[in-house]
Amino acid sequence: IDFDSTIWDSVREKAKSLEKKSLDFPIIGIDRSHQVISNARDNAGPAGVLNDITFHEMPFEHYTPSDSSQMIITNPPYGGRLTDTDLFDLYKNIGDQLKKKYQGSTAWILTANRDAAKYIGLHASRKIQLFNGALECRFLKFDLYGGSRKASKNIQQENNLQ
Repeated sequence: IDFDSTIWDSVREKAKSLEKKSLDFPIIGIDRSHQVISNARDNAGPAGVLNDITFHEMPFEHYTPSDSSQMIITNPPYGGRLTDTDLFDLYKNIGDQLKKKYQGSTAWILTANRDAAKYIGLHASRKIQLFNGALECRFLKFDLYGGSRKASKNIQQENNLQ
């Protein structure tokens, strides 16, 4: 084994010195499953971030954001436990909620189900191939805007010139 404990200790101490003491943005965790929220809380404690996250046990569609500009990251089911119809409905609902409530935000969706991803109904501005364990996945980025994409780009360019 090529392990140097001195280098490891140095890297670990450097990382600890760069650790943020507080965040200047909220982190909100949402899931309809009591067990998932419970597990998330249980994992947040030892990670030292329990007080930095607000957890909501509710369906995603019942949550209304307080700020219009957010970063949404979700890892919806890929299938298996849900029928195709239920899965496609879920992905369509995610897309509908993003369009309706999250204009001005960016959403990232991790999925291994390309067929279901089509039901989001949005154009991904970026697609990153990666693996979640043995599953080949796509990490899809969606830039959410109100109105047409062209109008949104024009407003963004005008804001950049000011």
